[in-house]
Order: sequence, then C-alpha cells, then structure tokens
Amino acid sequence: MSTLFVNNLNTASGSTITVPTGKTLIGTDSKTFRAPGMVIQETFNTHGTQYSQTLSSGTSGSYIGLEGTITPTSSSNTIRGLVIVEGVTLESDGTYGYFELRTELPSDGLVRRFGYPLGWSSDDNSQLNIPFQFTHSPNTTSAVKYRIRFTAVTGDIILRTNRDGTSYNASSILLQEIQA
Repeated sequence: MSTLFVNNLNTASGSTITVPTGKTLIGTDSKTFRAPGMVIQETFNTHGTQYSQTLSSGTSGSYIGLEGTITPTSSSNTIRGLVIVEGVTLESDGTYGYFELRTELPSDGLVRRFGYPLGWSSDDNSQLNIPFQFTHSPNTTSAVKYRIRFTAVTGDIILRTNRDGTSYNASSILLQEIQA
C-alpha cells in the first residue's frame, strides 16, 4: 500500500471529485471531514430532579440544576443549543418572571433570557414545557458551561420545575458545536 501526501485537492476539470463505486473514503478520527455549518460535536444532558424555590420580586434564584458543558475545538466556531425546561409551574397570582441562560465565562455571563413574560394566574394549574433555541459564539477553546436560572420580575413567586420528578418530566439541554 502506498501513501499519497497532499495539502489540497482540486479537480482537473469540472467541479466534483468522485470516489469510485465500491471504494470507501475513510477518516481516521471524528475531525477528518469538516465543512462550514456542519455539527462536529454535541453533548446532551438531562435533569429530572424536582426543583422548587421561592423568589421575591426583582430577585434571581439559584440555578435550577440543568446544565451542560462543551469544549469548542476552534474559537471561531459557534455553539447551537436547545434547552427544554419541563414541568414548570409558578404559584402566586399576577406574578411574572423569566429564565436566563448563563455561562461561566467571565466575559460573557448572560447569553439569553427566555420564557418572558412567564406568568401565573390563580385559575391556571397547568404545567408548562418551555423550549428555547440559541446560538452563541463564545470565542474560546476552553470548556463552556451553560446553566439555567429564574428571575422574578413582579410579586413573590414559587417556581417549580420537573414537577413530578420522573424521567418522563426531565429537563434537558443539547449543545452542538458548529463548524465556522
């Protein structure tokens, strides 16, 4: 077997390079084949533990336990994510608040607010599932941890997530690194 060493491939004519039928092009690791817009890695985490906290108007709560970490392979790549907070209930009539997606990067902190205005009225006994998609450019190759917390805007709120505390009602976060 011989080894071909090249830095670039180009066509002699036309615009396609064809691998013949019956032949297979094999990459030696997960980083062999990349194209702009391609997902090059992903992480997925769930959190099914029931969370409950009482918040006063204008205060941010502690993190709800849902988090995910990804380490970008290039600082020019972006992170695309999907957060689903399950089994959310708010208690206290006329109250409003929102969730925050935050990172532990000192220069970034807040990535996005979502679910606003998330409110409650006394005749509403429903549990909400709150999906949120985002794109973030952390400009680093260090690990980036994404975490979720809730902020009360008006009134005193009792927030609950993962209401029944089972895997059926587990919040989740999917993070994907997208090739620049």
